[in-house]
Amino acid sequence: MNEISIHKMEWIPMPVKGFEGKPLIEHKNGGLKMVKIMPGSVFPLHQHPDKTEFAYVIEGTLEATIGDTKKIGNTGTFYQFPIGINHSLKNPSETETIVLIGSFSEEK
Repeated sequence: MNEISIHKMEWIPMPVKGFEGKPLIEHKNGGLKMVKIMPGSVFPLHQHPDKTEFAYVIEGTLEATIGDTKKIGNTGTFYQFPIGINHSLKNPSETETIVLIGSFSEEK
């Protein structure tokens, strides 16, 4: 068993401005990270051709675009982004949002 003290980990800037992460699990078929999203920040529309992605809102507000649908969720909301479907994430609020974001592919 591995134990991670998330509170002792530093936030690492991600490639998209306003997003910082703490990697928790990294495997060839997927991973999991805690992500902090600054107010007004947007992760642009994208898709994953070989992985299902998901996001769980730990704290704050998250706007998710999945295909042509926009949804706004708060603490406790779970989103799933299917393989090959365009999606984006946005923090529409004036406070930070914290989410767990993960992805996985089926092992072959």
